[in-house]
Amino acid sequence: MLDATVDDRVSTSAPASEPPRIDRDAILGPLGEGGMGVVYRAYDESLDLGLAIEADPGRGVVAPVS
Repeated sequence: MLDATVDDRVSTSAPASEPPRIDRDAILGPLGEGGMGVVYRAYDESLDLGLAIEADPGRGVVAPVS
């Protein structure tokens, strides 16, 4: 699900002890910030894969970073 709005994809129902999620990816922390948005370090438990996710708060878009 690329280019979904941030509000559509961020889970707020997780307990306080768990990291925030975007779809099935746990957001572990920020990696960097620039003119196009913020890049977060994330982890996909079902694939056992670390990844980066870019969020553009100005447009409300979330996409994986290739």
